[in-house]
Amino acid sequence: MPVTLVQSKTAYPGGTSTPAVATFDGATTTGNLIEVTVELRQDAAGGVTVAVTDNKGNTYSPAVTSGGAGAFSRQCVKFYCANTAGGGSHQITVTPSGSLANGSLGFVADEWSGLAPSGPLDKTATGTNTSTAVSTGSTGTLSQADELVTCGVGTAGTSVTYTPGVGWTQTAATTGLFNQYKVVAGTAAVSGDATASPSITWNAALATYKIAAGGGGPAVAPIVAHLNRLRRAG
Repeated sequence: MPVTLVQSKTAYPGGTSTPAVATFDGATTTGNLIEVTVELRQDAAGGVTVAVTDNKGNTYSPAVTSGGAGAFSRQCVKFYCANTAGGGSHQITVTPSGSLANGSLGFVADEWSGLAPSGPLDKTATGTNTSTAVSTGSTGTLSQADELVTCGVGTAGTSVTYTPGVGWTQTAATTGLFNQYKVVAGTAAVSGDATASPSITWNAALATYKIAAGGGGPAVAPIVAHLNRLRRAG
């Protein structure tokens, strides 16, 4: 089956020392991959880290971090969990290690089917600048011909509009955070790009994930997947 974006959910509690929490609208499916893209702006103390957990007992590993952890610095961090335990009322929690009273915190969580159940993370890239043109560095050559590429962009809670790059599709966005994806069919190195309006300081984090054997092809949007389920049920 082709890789499919099943559903997305966002959370943005803003500047806080309490966790950011969101529950997927639909039940998640056991065996799928969940990626959580986090936007973090440090307060004056700096040094705050985040951890991702859920109420299904899954373990989330860091994939890539863009930006530093100094005072008032900005970060975009990606976490993932492959071959997840799923079910109804699946709640994602992002917990800061300290106060973000003068900072900010938010996340986008995406559920994907069709990805490798073991060792899916392949390559990463990052970028940071102050501009309207968002871009990451280039990854190395991909390990296989069929991979999902995701690129998150964080701007520390500032109101900004993003336009996906050519060939990219948005998964979801919340205040100061945007995530996009595409599926590639070759092994050539990849990089992320998008447009921000207005010009702003941004951090971009890109990760590629291996598609499961026999699962190549373009990504299927959630509405198409839902229509297919309805046809089968009928």
